[in-house]
Amino acid sequence: MTLAITTLLAAGVAIAFAPSWDSYTLRTPSHVIQTVTVGNIFSNPGAVTAGNLAVMVALVVAAAAAALWQPARLGAALLAGALIPMVAQAISALIQVGQGISPAQFGISPGRAAQAGLTITSGLTPAFWIYLVLVIALAGMCAWMLVPARPRRQNETNTATAPAAVPWQAR
Repeated sequence: MTLAITTLLAAGVAIAFAPSWDSYTLRTPSHVIQTVTVGNIFSNPGAVTAGNLAVMVALVVAAAAAALWQPARLGAALLAGALIPMVAQAISALIQVGQGISPAQFGISPGRAAQAGLTITSGLTPAFWIYLVLVIALAGMCAWMLVPARPRRQNETNTATAPAAVPWQAR
């Protein structure tokens, strides 16, 4: 069960990593001119895309290995190590959206943008929020793997397979 859940969450994180996260909306005082999304991993040069795909596969493999690792606390340490760069990506995106964007990044001079009343706002796409939720869930699995398994008490065993008590042995 831990293997299936951890692997599915890691695959979800890897898939949600691929689409564009950054969204920029260009507005004039009267209307929205354009909304642009950037950051899709498949729009990068081939070597960068291949590197991103390798990281995505490595995350899923590491999460599956972590779920199988015994003792589970060592698997949790492996999963935590794999989660660190994923969490760093989310933090980086949140910091970036908080910083201002220059019209020059869209090929518009700041003077022309001010003259036209152009404003640019940045935001994050739904793919980022899905990614963030899945990373948090995967971190939850990591924490769950740290909780030691409760030993079963003798009377919690399956009573259907236990032999019936013999009357003279009941005392």
